[in-house]
Amino acid sequence: MRHGRFLGAEMLAPGAEHLAHLLAWALQTKMTVAQMLQMPFYHPVVEEGLRTALRHLDSELRASQPKAGKAA
Repeated sequence: MRHGRFLGAEMLAPGAEHLAHLLAWALQTKMTVAQMLQMPFYHPVVEEGLRTALRHLDSELRASQPKAGKAA
């Protein structure tokens, strides 16, 4: 079963330094994608793009988990 833990990221974008500290903190504290989505994201800022990517990843992780009551 996948644990959903954030394992790292690569960035190449204008303003990427605004995201690096959030990602480093999440990695250092061994956060899951779901936990990262509980962090505040302010508007309008570049970090909102990170929230969109995390939502997509969280959806993919949830879809890949076995359904309750079914054999894995």
